Amino acid sequence: TWTESARWTPVPRAAARPGAAQAAYTVHERQTEAGTTVQEYADANGKVFAVRWNGPAKPDVRRLLGTYFSEYTTAANEGRGTLRRAGVERNGLVVRSGGHLRAFSGFAYLADAFPAGVTPEDLQ
Repeated sequence: TWTESARWTPVPRAAARPGAAQAAYTVHERQTEAGTTVQEYADANGKVFAVRWNGPAKPDVRRLLGTYFSEYTTAANEGRGTLRRAGVERNGLVVRSGGHLRAFSGFAYLADAFPAGVTPEDLQ
């Protein structure tokens, strides 16, 4: 997985979009010491397919993305973004992040790993 989900509190969720398959996923949510909320989305088998963050401080993105962090930095350095404000897509990894002092947000996901019937828009 991308993060250490064992320390997180699971909140069951299902695809909420009308007409979407009832593919279930779980949201593990926690708040960092700095007050940033981090959500980890896992499929029914526990595999993480998306991570979202929002709050006053940027979380440790290296830790959130785990082995995908190098893919993120490579894509950002290729001119599609910067590590401060990035919109990268590379090999199925999509990361959107940005913000300014006291207002950071981001959303990262593996495009091919979503449960059947669930789309990135369902996680908004």
